[in-house]
Amino acid sequence: MPQPGLVLWTLMIRAYVCLTLPGEVLELFRTMRRVGVMPDMVAVATVVLASGLLGDLGVAKTIHCFIKKSGVEVDAFVSSTLINTYGECGSLTDAYRFSQETAMKNTVVWNTMIHQSLEHNNLDLGKQLFNSMPERDVASWNSMIRGFANVGQYEEALALFHDMEISVLRPNTLTLLSTLSACASHGALEAGAWIHSYVNNNDLN
Repeated sequence: MPQPGLVLWTLMIRAYVCLTLPGEVLELFRTMRRVGVMPDMVAVATVVLASGLLGDLGVAKTIHCFIKKSGVEVDAFVSSTLINTYGECGSLTDAYRFSQETAMKNTVVWNTMIHQSLEHNNLDLGKQLFNSMPERDVASWNSMIRGFANVGQYEEALALFHDMEISVLRPNTLTLLSTLSACASHGALEAGAWIHSYVNNNDLN
């Protein structure tokens, strides 16, 4: 019987990820390599995702090492997945190091690193990254507003909302929910009323 091709291997790996079976994903990946099938960036990103689900930093580093040695193309999806995986494995240091090394750094990659910084309560790093972004999108602002609101810095969250309001980007529902949450949690009734008025005046209901 002929060996399965790359597409079939990748489909099997993705199926195990969807079933939240990261151990089986990694075993399948080892078998794939043992029979001489070289993964593409889709398969690699899926395996990286599995190592994040497993929460094993050693496995994440092993997969990262394979990526560097194999010469597999690293696109924005692979980069953001690896940053997220390092963060989920508890190593913001490795996530940040890779984010600085990767040549593929679009808005999604920036946002992923900002998200992980805020998840680890490193607000200074999150703000530094946000201020360094060559281009922001709504998700960038939402991550910052939500991150500061989650740690009780509602004044900073509201200031970010006001900065976003005067930028070229328009707040969406997630932006407003995060901002209202900050207002409600800290008794900022006037600010909350202003946000409510903003929603009505801008047809965001």
